[in-house]
Amino acid sequence: AISEGKEFILTGTKRLQERPMADLINALRSLGASITALEREDCLPLQIKGRVLHGGEVSINTGQSSQFISALCLIAPSLMNGLDIHLQGNSVSASYIQMTTSIMRQFGVQVIILDDGFQHIKLRRDFDVVLWDYNDKPDKAMLVPSGRLREPLSGLNRASDIVITKVPEGEEQIEVDRLSAQLSQLAPKANVYSCRFAPAYLTGYAQAGQLAQPLKLSELAGKKVYSLCAIARPEGFAKVLAELGVVPVRQRQFSDHHWFSPAQMSEIEADFIDSGADLLVTTEKDLVRMTLSPTMAAKTWAVVLKCQWISAAPTFLLDPMLKAKCSKHD
Repeated sequence: AISEGKEFILTGTKRLQERPMADLINALRSLGASITALEREDCLPLQIKGRVLHGGEVSINTGQSSQFISALCLIAPSLMNGLDIHLQGNSVSASYIQMTTSIMRQFGVQVIILDDGFQHIKLRRDFDVVLWDYNDKPDKAMLVPSGRLREPLSGLNRASDIVITKVPEGEEQIEVDRLSAQLSQLAPKANVYSCRFAPAYLTGYAQAGQLAQPLKLSELAGKKVYSLCAIARPEGFAKVLAELGVVPVRQRQFSDHHWFSPAQMSEIEADFIDSGADLLVTTEKDLVRMTLSPTMAAKTWAVVLKCQWISAAPTFLLDPMLKAKCSKHD
């Protein structure tokens, strides 16, 4: 929107095209941006004609998505008059807004971590880090739509570092080493590491811009739990709950990256009440996509996972450039 003289068509997957973006689009239009919906109003795909935006003031509802506020924050330094953002309503994930502004203020935008950036080969990177799920075997990996690969395995040769994730507890080291060797053959120049994720504590839903105090995992003991997730491999979340001794009274699963509509959240709340559960337990990824009533907000918690390194910690985390820019805020 701020690339003067350029024209873009912004689109995405079917799921992204279903996501309402009216709040962000209207905010950008109020600043003078030229944005036209090509199909459904206020949804992707969009035609964007770049022009100079002078900035000033903008108001936006925080109840839909914190990502919209983060987007405005990120373009603010490029606007001639800066940008005063007036937030309206209760934020669904205030911590993410705070994270964005904190990074911009404290880090001076010197370090950028781009999720799913490996395929963007036109970007100059200091590190190309690939996360490889331990459950995916290279000799059986297939390209989408038949499998999970977004490009041929030969593309791994661009990686500077590969991290094998989700190694099961108690897995024999020889099996981890075998997978490491396979990946090293595909990416001879890459450093290969391995880790697993373990539940650390429970985090709550942000209300009125304030996060709930975290809970110990032991708080789940004796509770009737309603399980909900929308991730690529829901069996992983089910396993985490099982390892915590939780047997859900009801389980709900949705497709990966699912965005919960208000109507759907009302249906889930009714189903939760019907189940007789004490708590709704979900993932961090899903919690930030929910708009909860005050009653449900007090009963909804996400399991926070921590990384446990099986190998030595990656050397890229110790790189002088990253240490110099991030160590004060570690």
